[in-house]
Amino acid sequence: MATCPFCHQEALRISTAITPAEVIKNILRHLKLAADPPPIAPARSRQETFDWGASALSSRLASGATTGLRRYVSREDDTA
Repeated sequence: MATCPFCHQEALRISTAITPAEVIKNILRHLKLAADPPPIAPARSRQETFDWGASALSSRLASGATTGLRRYVSREDDTA
């Protein structure tokens, strides 16, 4: 619960709820606040999924970094 901004002792309680849209707009205009909601932005188009693993590898290879890269050798030769 929030406390009173003036005395900092009493808890604030909701005494009434204003629901008519015209009344709310009049109160907001009187307080010089935006009475109309902001416009809803159009939906964005779907983006392609990003392959983080391939991107990280290609950027490391492009930068010339070789530390941290492991070489995987198949063990098929050892089984025979």
